[in-house]
Order: sequence, then structure tokens, then C-alpha cells
Amino acid sequence: MPRLHILECPFVTVSFTEPEMWFVTCGLELSSLRFLGRLEHLKIGSAGGIVLNGSCSSLMPYLPNLRHVALTGFKFHSHGNLECLAQMQQLISLELGDCSDIEPGIYVLLGKMRKLKKLRLENGGNVKDTKFAEALSKMEGLEQLELMNFQMPSLCTVLSELQHLKQINIWPDNATEGPLVNYNSYEAISRCKNLKYICWGIIAEGDTIPEVLELKASASENEIKKLTYKQLFQELVELFPKIKVEVKCVPRELWREFCSTRK
Repeated sequence: MPRLHILECPFVTVSFTEPEMWFVTCGLELSSLRFLGRLEHLKIGSAGGIVLNGSCSSLMPYLPNLRHVALTGFKFHSHGNLECLAQMQQLISLELGDCSDIEPGIYVLLGKMRKLKKLRLENGGNVKDTKFAEALSKMEGLEQLELMNFQMPSLCTVLSELQHLKQINIWPDNATEGPLVNYNSYEAISRCKNLKYICWGIIAEGDTIPEVLELKASASENEIKKLTYKQLFQELVELFPKIKVEVKCVPRELWREFCSTRK
């Protein structure tokens, strides 16, 4: 299939029963993709996760015509694949589905992809890596940013620099320091000037969905203010009265399934 332009495998699994299909990992080799020199669009996903070892057969080959990449179930135990992706500076959109194992400092590789218009990263947790912020700031043409299950203290400064950003889909990781994380996220969004769409997602911890969202009143004060989801929606609408605003909530136990369906 050397003339193939689009390859999509959105749900790779080795199990066909529930709940195993959501949790059982599978192995995959990427080296055979080198025969698809005309490939423009690549999407591979797995709810249970795809494990890549450090062997050459697992590395993403260089594909000169590739423009859109979505690897939404991969566990990046080695940064080799990020290095390979960073060489494809012609990429327009990139989605990485499990960033929990990306080591500090590796995010700097994303800064080489300066033509990106869409970036979606999932499950990064607490990212205090300043290189990530630097990488984002270099994506001057970025129009769509999706950060799913992330904490990023420097997000506020970065978003204000992205003048072409039109869509933001942000699901803060509230597992720890929820009020501060929510405050940082709110401040970051409020500084964006050219948005056309906002989605704020809440990942609910525990068995019940809370009725309010806690935010610090300011970065330096300890005062906490509580907003119902309706109040959060209304505040975002007041900030951006002419755009589409959504507020969503998903329990943590359903988070994996939610991401895998690409909502």
C-alpha cells in the first residue's frame, strides 16, 4: 500500500471483552510504516495502552508527507519516538494520548514543530517543566490547544503569547492543589484575546460528582471561592460573550473511556 494517504486504527486491542479491553496493554512495532512514504494522516489509538520498547523496530520512521499524527494510546517509556516526531517539522496537528511517562526536559522537542496548528496532550499530570512552556511559546501559529488532565503553573504566561489561538479545551488535573490549579487555568484562559471556543472540563474525584468548583481568590491569598458549574459557565461567557463556551464533567473512573472516544 505505498500510495496510502490515510491510515486510522483508533482502537487497537488484544482483548475483546470488558473491562479487559480498557486496561490490557498491547505491543506494536512502527518500523513497517516506512513503506508508506505518501502517508499524510496517521491515527493509532488504544484504551488499554500501547507499549513501545526502545528497539529500532518500535521507532516512528521519518515520513516526509505526514501532516496529521494522533498517537492516543501510547506509553512513551522512551523519548525516541518524540525525537522522531520532532524531525517531522512539517506536522500541522499532533495528538499524544499518554504523556505520564514523558521525562522532564523532553517536552522541549515539541518546540521544533513550529508549523503546528493543533496540539492535544493527554494525562501529563503535574508538569513543572519550563521547557514545555518554552516549546508552546514557539508554536506561534497554534490555533487549537487541548490539555487533558494536566497541571501547568506557567500556562498563564504562555497562552497570552499565542496570538492565533482560537480553540482551547482544558481539563485541569485537580487531584492535588485543586483550587490553585483551577485558578491558574482560569487566569490563563482569561488572558486569551482571540478565542472562538472554550471547553473547561472537570475530572471528578471519588464516587460522586461535586456540585462546586474551588478556586483560589488570587495566587497569593489563601481565600477560596466556590463556583457552581453554572456560575463557572456564566463567568466564562461574561469574559467571552461572542464565542461558544462549554463546561463538562466526567468521573475519574470513566476518564480513560472518555478520552478514547475522543470527546
